[in-house]
Amino acid sequence: MIDLKLGSWLRRACSLAICLSFWQMATTLKLDFGVVTFSNVPLPADVASAALEFFHSPRLFFIGVGCVLPSHHRDDRTGIDEHYSSL
Repeated sequence: MIDLKLGSWLRRACSLAICLSFWQMATTLKLDFGVVTFSNVPLPADVASAALEFFHSPRLFFIGVGCVLPSHHRDDRTGIDEHYSSL
């Protein structure tokens, strides 16, 4: 049973590594397949560093608070739904 889970995780890791390798190669060589072109696609390392920078910034908290808070509030006393359009 453990070997089955290990094999499954190994296949997933290899699949991810192959996709990241293709992405790296395609952006480095600026491949162009007609419909899909990699000339304006950033490198995987650039995307990872930008994501880490974003996750460590205080902007993420403010974006999360502004988007996650409900835009409607139900007043328990009156039973009326109020819409907060200013958020």
